[in-house]
Amino acid sequence: MKKINSYCISSFLPAFFFSFILFSIFLFWGVFLEKISMTSKGGASFYDILRLAAAQTPSLIPLIIPISAMTGAFFSFRKMMNTGEWKAFQCAGWAPFDMVKPVLYVSVFIGIGHFLFSEYVSSSSLLKYKEIYNLEIKRKKRSEYEKVKFPVFKKDDNFFYAASYDSYQKKFSDFYCVTLKNGEPVYSISAKSASFDDYLGKWILEEAKEFQKDKKNPNYSFFEKKFFSCLPFPKDLVFKTREPETENFFSLYKRIEKLKELGLKRKKESIAFFGKIASPIASAVMIAAAAAAAMSPLGSAGMAGAGISLLFGFVYWNFSISAQRMAEIELLSPFWGAFMVPMFFSFLVYLVLRRFKAF
Repeated sequence: MKKINSYCISSFLPAFFFSFILFSIFLFWGVFLEKISMTSKGGASFYDILRLAAAQTPSLIPLIIPISAMTGAFFSFRKMMNTGEWKAFQCAGWAPFDMVKPVLYVSVFIGIGHFLFSEYVSSSSLLKYKEIYNLEIKRKKRSEYEKVKFPVFKKDDNFFYAASYDSYQKKFSDFYCVTLKNGEPVYSISAKSASFDDYLGKWILEEAKEFQKDKKNPNYSFFEKKFFSCLPFPKDLVFKTREPETENFFSLYKRIEKLKELGLKRKKESIAFFGKIASPIASAVMIAAAAAAAMSPLGSAGMAGAGISLLFGFVYWNFSISAQRMAEIELLSPFWGAFMVPMFFSFLVYLVLRRFKAF
């Protein structure tokens, strides 16, 4: 059995890596051609286009890993069938799925590699791409690029509002805070701005107007400058200055927890979080689908079987995007938006493999 496992794996890996490299080249070339129009419309130089393509391509690599696994698996299985090795193993008493299992074991490591690549390369490269595009191509100021309009959040019984928040300068404009007790306002303060002093480690309000309810008598005060301790620290203010896709897995989890504490919506973050878990599963589903395509009557036609495999991959990808969109408009929960498609297609492939007596 060990000999069969090593043989199947050694047959699959070269085909997988060849497909991965080929699709990566096509991907870079496609991104480069898509960005080339910026030289005329946006005034970007050829060097800028190369930098943008080089920064964006790694963020798209996870999309082609499952397709590469499926293509490599299909051609390695077809090679074994064309050379008669597949039939020879069956005559020796091995079921077709026994030749598929070793490649499925490899898909576990491909999935781990997929997750790690998304975690440490794709997220940072997407962030780098957005910074190059917004700060260097569009010539936006960083304060404008990282400004959030009309942030609303809460901490304990304190509710906060502002016209905008600049995460780069750590500053709110037109700031307002109200404290509620049993639904009644007992304290409020408004200010022209609220900025965080890194040296003092405190928030400073400018031109602040304070209202405090003492029993039945309200008290009003005015301050040119006032220290304010109710606001969370800037590192705990997780407004959408960054897209969830640019966060890695663990920082995204922390961000969801902080959003929960601040009473803010976390739908997009939850979709991205579950998506990071579900995406690596696709490689195993694709390899099983490639085995089903190779064993089907169309698989014997060679390129027709390869076409069926690629069609399955693109249908899977389209269904995944559709499920994600359905989660965004709340027709599905974030969990089902990420896992419904892998579960459905896994069951479908299982039925097809049973139909072709793979077990």
